[in-house]
Amino acid sequence: MISFKWEELMGHQNRKSTTILAMDVAGYSAKMNENEAGVVAQLKNSQKIIEEIAAKKGGRIFNTAGDSFMIEFSTTVGAVEAAVDIQKRISIHNANVSISEQLEFRIGINMGDVTVDGDNILGDGVNIAARLESIAPPLGICVSEVVQTTVKGKIKYNFIDKGPQKLKNISEPIRAYLIDVQFGTIDPKKFKTSNETINKTVYFLASAVAAVLLIWVLLFQLSNRNDVSRKITTVAVLPVLSLNESGPHSLQKSFAAGLAQDLGNGLRSMARGLNIINLSEAPDNLIETASKLDVSYFLTGNIRESGKELRFSVSLIDAATTNTIWIQNIDTILEAKNVFQVQDKIVKDVVQELVGNGAILEKDVFKKVMSIGPDSLNAYECINFTRIKTFISLDPRDYVKSRKCLQSTVRSDPSYALAWTYLALINHDEYAFGYNNPSRDFLFDGLEQIAKAIQLDPYSGLAYAYKAHLHFQLKDWDSTFRDAEKAIELEPNNYLVLGPASQMILFAGTCTHETHMERERPDRYVSGNCRWQKGYKYSLKTADLDKGNTDIFENYSLAQVYNLWGEYQLALDQLMMARAPDFYYWNVATGMALHGLGREEEAQKRFGRAAEILGGADLNLIYELLEIYNSVQREWPMWEPVLSEYGWK
Repeated sequence: MISFKWEELMGHQNRKSTTILAMDVAGYSAKMNENEAGVVAQLKNSQKIIEEIAAKKGGRIFNTAGDSFMIEFSTTVGAVEAAVDIQKRISIHNANVSISEQLEFRIGINMGDVTVDGDNILGDGVNIAARLESIAPPLGICVSEVVQTTVKGKIKYNFIDKGPQKLKNISEPIRAYLIDVQFGTIDPKKFKTSNETINKTVYFLASAVAAVLLIWVLLFQLSNRNDVSRKITTVAVLPVLSLNESGPHSLQKSFAAGLAQDLGNGLRSMARGLNIINLSEAPDNLIETASKLDVSYFLTGNIRESGKELRFSVSLIDAATTNTIWIQNIDTILEAKNVFQVQDKIVKDVVQELVGNGAILEKDVFKKVMSIGPDSLNAYECINFTRIKTFISLDPRDYVKSRKCLQSTVRSDPSYALAWTYLALINHDEYAFGYNNPSRDFLFDGLEQIAKAIQLDPYSGLAYAYKAHLHFQLKDWDSTFRDAEKAIELEPNNYLVLGPASQMILFAGTCTHETHMERERPDRYVSGNCRWQKGYKYSLKTADLDKGNTDIFENYSLAQVYNLWGEYQLALDQLMMARAPDFYYWNVATGMALHGLGREEEAQKRFGRAAEILGGADLNLIYELLEIYNSVQREWPMWEPVLSEYGWK
């Protein structure tokens, strides 16, 4: 703290009002003791991220010391936007390094009077920012009341009021707010500063009352929907049962009460259009309750504790039959100090399995949708029909149905980013496959739709991956490479993003049959207008991550490379795993692999089926289709002589 005497001595220097962002690494000393070299290297990487974003948002770094950065911003909105972008970028970077090297910054932001001393800035305006940073959660952002008041309504994020905070060496309490955005393991809604106390009894009673009110509100809203559609997409979350009911296990009971609510909230946030009801009491008869509330699924769980070890067992149950669709056990350590972290991790794992990449719930909903027909779908059903049926079958009739329901979805909910993304991909695919009388306007419409998706969710790797596909069809290679690599940067471990992005890097540009045959130098074609080796590497990573082989892009990408190399059995293996068989390209590529293996009779069947799909064994049509996929230079030299041998003209 600067003393009063020092401030008097500095009185002749310039004073102004400005916005200060202070940040440092949580647990920095411990990390340095554990892995000094790795932490120092990652600090340098983090500094590059911080400098880049600060400059873009009008910021100036005026002081650094070890792991801390002090940044002045010309606007308060710029400071808050920079803070969010920094934490997002660093969390993405952390996903690619070891745990011992991951750095989690805390950020504090204040606006107030400061003293300018050359390039440095001093005063309480700076000190308050630093003290707010000290009470922020790792990868979190804490701001003063004046900052919250200034930016409220000007940014898309909400704030969590933490009340007046007594900050070290600051004479008056400062009202603090956390920005409601989570990049680390700690949910800011649950993070408790040192000045907060919790009445757990009141908290859980309030939660129970809220759950009852939530049921009433949801039932009222659901009463206006189609009964069959509503029932298919409604899930009742039952209270989590604590199998240790008394004594030293009272913490477990509180933990169970909060976990059920958070599971419901997690499903709501991840699966838009899915109706979630949190029940305050476990029903005696599941089938009667399902009928009364019009639900199709129950999510139920229990926790059992042995010492510090805790096992959470969770099940998804079909409400009509009470059959278990899915079950999972999660083992962890539960202590008073890590309740919220454990709760967050369990919720994240379960939600990821049900409606994330595991898609357990989505696939079962899809089966029920198909049983009633896809002609009148709500938003959630439409997304699942498009993802699980249309993008797998590649049937032009399914594309018509998906276009119709997606257009209805974005009209009723224009803020649904994923619906805009899928609608853009419908336009791309119909153009690329020649469905439904396409024109280049389909591509430009798709670019407008994907721009809306990215505006709504600027960190969607999927949107950038499909944007790359649209640019690919326009033969804009620079934009294709840029957007595909941006997608991978944002979500490097999501195979649903890696698959389409890696395919664009593999197929785009000016690669030829000859360049694909150059395998000796694995780093030769990774930049410029031919990057097939980088695309191949990412396709291999996609296949490794996609344990259930749910993505189709990796199969076609790898099969093309293996056929070009003469690795026909590897190519055939990939094509046999593809989830869109009987597509004309699948038949031709499979025929090429079979021909290479000397299985001419089977190859003839595949080439014959391709001719049937295309309306004739026409080499000119094959050439035109390869042009659409930018594959003439790669595949035509191999395809043309083989197809001619099998009677194509």
